[in-house]
Amino acid sequence: MFVADLRGALVRRWYAVLACLLLTGGLVVAGAKLVHASYQAQAWVLLLPPQSSVPTGSNPYLALGGLSASAQVVSRAMTDDTAVAAYKAAGVTSEFTVGSDVTTSAPVILVTAANVDAARARADLDVIVNTVAPTLVALQTGTEVRPSAYITSRILAQDRDPVPDRKAQTRAVVAAAGLGLGLSIVLVVLLDALLLRRARPHRHLHRIGRSRARPTPDANTLPDVDEDDRELVTTSSSDPGRRVSSNGMPVELDTDPISALR
Repeated sequence: MFVADLRGALVRRWYAVLACLLLTGGLVVAGAKLVHASYQAQAWVLLLPPQSSVPTGSNPYLALGGLSASAQVVSRAMTDDTAVAAYKAAGVTSEFTVGSDVTTSAPVILVTAANVDAARARADLDVIVNTVAPTLVALQTGTEVRPSAYITSRILAQDRDPVPDRKAQTRAVVAAAGLGLGLSIVLVVLLDALLLRRARPHRHLHRIGRSRARPTPDANTLPDVDEDDRELVTTSSSDPGRRVSSNGMPVELDTDPISALR
């Protein structure tokens, strides 16, 4: 029943539906323009074991075990308050994260920078990635470790073209469309109910006017009847099927009372 009433209201107030759809389209466009897509750039930095721990001619990638904890330590040092202040002083404005890459068991540090400007995201990523090696050196300098025993780093991969992330923009567009359609239905239903309520008294008054204007029969509109025809007609006591007038004369009545009057 509600669906049928709603469909009827939408059909009756199609002009209001059209106007509301135009307003909803405006909300969607506004949401898409106000909430910009974010561009994300990533880089993966691998920690390598000290040269002194790898025999000459051996493969250092076979000695990566035990460096995962070092990746977590470096990530934490790169995100403390001092490091963040240094990034801002260098002109970094993007949102960024630094942490171990949980998709692999290797000691890989994942750096992510996001900004509404793709060029800015790429530039800020370069600044943060270039601090991995100095951070490693700073952490190992005060431990009386020989430079030949320092853990080093190497950039495995880095995005040169940031990838657009439109999740926030899509959420804003969907929210604007849902809000616009919901308000449109409510407004159209309220408008239809208001107009129908206003129309009922007019229809009622119109029916009353028509009933008052209808002529009613009175004595002047009745057909003329002769005085002789107005004699009282009674039933004879001797013959129940016989009709006699007040002067005793037999009367033949037509089956149609209107014809008898005539």
